[in-house]
Amino acid sequence: MQRNMLIDYKKVLTYPELKQYLNKNIKISKMNRIIFFLAFLIIPKFCKSQCNLKISSGAGQVFALNNDRKLFAWGWNKFWQLGNNDTSNKNFPIPIIPLYSWKQIVGGQHFSIAINNNGTLWAWGNNQFGQLGDGTLTEKHIPTQINIDTAWEKISAGQYHVLAIKKNGTLWSWGRNISGELGDGTIISKNIPIQIGTDTNWKEIAGGLDFSFGIKKNGSLWAWGANANGQLGNGTYTYYLAPTQIGLDTNWDFVSCGHRHVLLIKNDKTLWSSGENSHGQLGLGTQIQTPILTQIGNSNNWTRISAGARHSLAINQNYELWSWGINNYGQLGNGSNVDFNFPNQIGANNLWKDLSACATSSIFLTQDGKIYSSGYNTYGTLGDSSFIHKDTLTLINLNNCIPETISNTEQLIKNPIIFPNPIRNYFYINTEKKNVDYSIFSIFGVKLKSGNYNFNSQIDMSLFSNGIYIIEIEGKRFKLVKE
Repeated sequence: MQRNMLIDYKKVLTYPELKQYLNKNIKISKMNRIIFFLAFLIIPKFCKSQCNLKISSGAGQVFALNNDRKLFAWGWNKFWQLGNNDTSNKNFPIPIIPLYSWKQIVGGQHFSIAINNNGTLWAWGNNQFGQLGDGTLTEKHIPTQINIDTAWEKISAGQYHVLAIKKNGTLWSWGRNISGELGDGTIISKNIPIQIGTDTNWKEIAGGLDFSFGIKKNGSLWAWGANANGQLGNGTYTYYLAPTQIGLDTNWDFVSCGHRHVLLIKNDKTLWSSGENSHGQLGLGTQIQTPILTQIGNSNNWTRISAGARHSLAINQNYELWSWGINNYGQLGNGSNVDFNFPNQIGANNLWKDLSACATSSIFLTQDGKIYSSGYNTYGTLGDSSFIHKDTLTLINLNNCIPETISNTEQLIKNPIIFPNPIRNYFYINTEKKNVDYSIFSIFGVKLKSGNYNFNSQIDMSLFSNGIYIIEIEGKRFKLVKE
């Protein structure tokens, strides 16, 4: 946070501290100092906690859903993969519009795919191989609805292909298909979703670089696509153009694919892997490629996994965080740049809820909703407002709480909502109306700007100085902090 900010909204200032700050930094009359102090007293602290539900990532872009299922994004954005209608990389979280209630977001190499809570499918970013699924090869700069189907349940993205499961348990895929990763029996790319087989019992899916995995509701494991490194785990190096069962076990529960390796959890909570192992990403204590699914250690308490390009992340039932594999950018988060070929615990805390491995970075979510990151940061993937690589866990400042009105007597309303809050340059209004009138006031009640907000627009405050402002939206007032 900048040190010259008018008031640190996270800190409760005492009167001497406030007086000292005013005397040093603000040239206003004695009466206005009194007004300022009284206004400060009635403005409640609005950011209760970082209440995040989910995190996900692509090659270098990262997404977070807050407790209202609003979408925030940061990181690599050269191909519009953040969905904010520009191509500049973002090293801090920004809100993504339309402000719909999102269910799941995943990212590929240069694109992103999402499912709305109403079951519709949305996509944005690069579309070179038809990976957006809209029947074209044209990129999309903002979240764009793909067809009118409302039955989408689960999605996963490989490098340039997408896998999806509908609510009826059917399997679908689209995008690049040079190695059979779509599973339709061909190597022809598709720019619209196509159904794979006729089965209606698919439960889990995962896309790798150019291969795919799926688990059916009966616990059987299936894979298809490239297999040059034995990543399909059936003891061969054969490519498969359609889903092929891997082994006979029927107790597989969850799967995550990296570039050329795969991690899996069985329903007995044991952890398994296969494929490329050049940096120990399989966690087997070696760097030997393994073409058959092999158990990692003998623990049976694993609950969450995520595979990056050549590193792996996991959480166990004790909510402990573990990592292994390549660590050249500090993506393992253990304070070093040393590779590990077996699971290595990160810290001693047992507070972890979820994780997501980018290609060379890692994102972590705690039980109380805080987000941390480590690793490669040239594109801002760590979200800490820098472009410096980090080898230890770094807190991401995602201020996404619902703001309260400035009067203690007014009730908190949920529509409209201004966010992000605090801001750097722009803010948005979440409203069910297409247009709403707004006004911006100083803390002393002087109107500084007014206008009409369009549903898909943003309000520019880049020329405003840092401090506290009052935003009035159709008669309701909100506190806004500009950093």
